Amino acid sequence: MRIKKKYLVIPSFLILFIYIFLSIFSSISTFRVSSKSSNLDPSYLDLEYEDIDIVSGESIISSWWIPNNKDKTILILHGLRSQKDDEYILNFIREFHNLGFSIIAIDFRNHGDSSKGDFTFGIDEINDVYNTIEFYNSYKNIEEIGIWGFSYGATTANLAAINNELKNNNSARIVGVFSDSPYFSLTDLISSQISRRTPLNESMSDLLKPGILLFTNIFYNFDFNSVENTYIEGSKVSIPTKIIGCTGDQTVPIDQSINASNTLGQLSSFVEFSNCLEHGDAFISDPEKYLSEFKTHFDKAFQSEAFNKNNENIISDFNNYPQIDNSNYILDKIDIDRKFDNPWAIEILNTTQAIISEKKGELTLVNFEEKTARNIDHNIPSVQVGQGGLLDIVIHEQFLYASFSKKNDKEEYTTAIGRGILSEDYSKISEFEIIFEALPYFKETVHFGSRLIIQDDYLYASIGERGKGVVAQELDSHAGSIIRINLDGTIPNNPFSDESNLDEIYMIGLRNPQGMAINENGDIYITNHGAKGGDFLGLIFSGGNYGWNKIGWGGKNYSGTNIGSGKSFLEDYNIPLISWVPSIAPSDLIFYKGEEFPNWNGKILVSSLKFKLIVSLEIKDNSISQKEIILKDKIGRIRDIEVNSKGEIFIITDEKNSYIWKLRSSK
Repeated sequence: MRIKKKYLVIPSFLILFIYIFLSIFSSISTFRVSSKSSNLDPSYLDLEYEDIDIVSGESIISSWWIPNNKDKTILILHGLRSQKDDEYILNFIREFHNLGFSIIAIDFRNHGDSSKGDFTFGIDEINDVYNTIEFYNSYKNIEEIGIWGFSYGATTANLAAINNELKNNNSARIVGVFSDSPYFSLTDLISSQISRRTPLNESMSDLLKPGILLFTNIFYNFDFNSVENTYIEGSKVSIPTKIIGCTGDQTVPIDQSINASNTLGQLSSFVEFSNCLEHGDAFISDPEKYLSEFKTHFDKAFQSEAFNKNNENIISDFNNYPQIDNSNYILDKIDIDRKFDNPWAIEILNTTQAIISEKKGELTLVNFEEKTARNIDHNIPSVQVGQGGLLDIVIHEQFLYASFSKKNDKEEYTTAIGRGILSEDYSKISEFEIIFEALPYFKETVHFGSRLIIQDDYLYASIGERGKGVVAQELDSHAGSIIRINLDGTIPNNPFSDESNLDEIYMIGLRNPQGMAINENGDIYITNHGAKGGDFLGLIFSGGNYGWNKIGWGGKNYSGTNIGSGKSFLEDYNIPLISWVPSIAPSDLIFYKGEEFPNWNGKILVSSLKFKLIVSLEIKDNSISQKEIILKDKIGRIRDIEVNSKGEIFIITDEKNSYIWKLRSSK
């Protein structure tokens, strides 16, 4: 019996020894990085260059600077088994340089002429990327940079893009990434990698997989799941990223690149190449397509960065505005026989009367001279829910037009508009009919908009995106748009009629526009709520798009993450005249005209909920030339402002038990 056990133990130990030996051999062979130099350099391509060593902690990063157009610089990241002086990488350096780009090429800390360092399959190598960017920002004054990477370098580029905000600090900005054949899941790749880089077949590689994972972890102190986890757990990329994959690539199958692109979010796009015989053959399979994709991607990325930089002066902080001497005006609380609960709109009828709408559904006729208020009888089917209720009102001829929140039988809500005949004594609205309903209805009870303007027999209305974000870019939804209809609800020839079944859409890309006014030239202006910063004032454009939620006008999500691309503005979208960071929560605006404050004539007055402000803005040559604070923290959250024929300014606040206020000159 002991002899039998002995004969069993020896083969078992032998099998274990062979398993361990093959696991160690495969681990070292498969994931050995390139350290042998080819002794080639850019002079091989007849290119002038500087050989520069970058000190990075205890390591040295060997780099080349190959100048061309310094405003368009590309950082080159090589693959696992290559380095910057490989002929394969030098070929890309030549092609990209010929397209007009300056080039920075590096050896990672564990490759080529660089000092020894940890090898982590791209996880920690992003420090090499950011140390290089920081160095060249200081040494060569490079302010914007794009990254091209291949395979291992492509993965590093993607991970650098994911960690962009965390790592980039105040050095040069990464404007885009072009990622050729990145891997996504190392555990899925390991068997095929072993079979390709060792004499073992794939079945044997599968058998050795647990041992290889163990010893690779021991040798490199590396968790094979960390790359995939970084993709999944990291934030979506905030910079334009183009992923290249190629059918036929056995080293990094195309599914790996597709999964990487899908995980990186909406700013990542995937381009497929075909007929790759070897890893890295995407360029060889179609050089013209490859270089076209590369040039288009980075030309647009650098152009967008320059555009965004040139428009940063649009972003404004109200805390820096001077305040008008309050001795120039008198703020009166109008004494009438009632208070209001969350009023939304004040519509001036004449010098002595106005109509007030309240979110709870009431319309009130106010007589300032008699100091009285009486309810107006109506059957507007509004529902007060969340931020919704009875909203804006405007009177035109015999009609009162109203926007309001409406509920369907599925407990969903929308913004609707209707009109009814206002009696001559303002006591009743009859024959009320709904002439527009924003589609679709949503469960959410936020961001209904809404303001109304009538111009040239058209009714314009602002519709919020109902907290749904991306729907503001979709033409199958009214949410996040300006709509234009005829006064009876029929639809004129609008700019998106050929692209959408919702023919009322006039402009898109808005978050929650709640202010609207017309200047003396007939131009319509709006105010729009951003998220955490990015409230803006801008013009309405036929067929226009303000970009929500692809951009955030300088603001961020309430969580602190980037909105869309992270860019404040993009040239694909209309640009506002001013964007407030921090947010002021703009509720409405007027173009002042009157004798009460002659120095304010032609200026825009913007009301603010958050900081209880009225801001004065002057426009000159299509830009804001003067910014002042008229009123701050005197009364509550200012919801609406209107001017009567004398130039006196009337104000309502969005609070319970609120009053009507009048601003008049002290002179």
